[in-house]
Amino acid sequence: HIAAGYASLTRTTGRVPHPRSRPDADPEDMDLLSLVRQRLVVPRLQATDKFEAIEELIDFLVAENEIPDEARSTVLEAVLRREEERPTGIGQGISMPHALVDLLDREVAALGLSPCGVPFGAFDGKAAQIVILLVTPRSLAFRHSDNVRKIVCEMCQTDFRPLLENSLSSGE
Repeated sequence: HIAAGYASLTRTTGRVPHPRSRPDADPEDMDLLSLVRQRLVVPRLQATDKFEAIEELIDFLVAENEIPDEARSTVLEAVLRREEERPTGIGQGISMPHALVDLLDREVAALGLSPCGVPFGAFDGKAAQIVILLVTPRSLAFRHSDNVRKIVCEMCQTDFRPLLENSLSSGE
């Protein structure tokens, strides 16, 4: 299960699920486990294209009260505009749609899993089975690129990706 694997990974890496849960946490110290909390994982994306996947993840964040209802359309427009400028398919089955917006006061993220994959225009042509949506307030723009880079590096270099891939293949 994702939850059990997440808890195990948290114990073995010494990382905690979200920086707001630690009073001593550096707000600039972002990593995948701290940015995407367990409850912000969509285990089975229903989307068949990248625009549907982005909308599904944004709607999920709205339902989880991570994005205010009144900011939904602005956030969606910003992420879709960024996606149209340059596709966010990273390759190796990963995509990271992201954008800067004015209506949020903190970064929010959601992780979606798609067993069939969603085409995001990756250089290797592989559909994304792992979609990480990152939305950053414009006031924190100085951190945005670094956080995108850090999360992408984590997906390529840690035990987190195999945990997600195992969840996809086992149907958990």
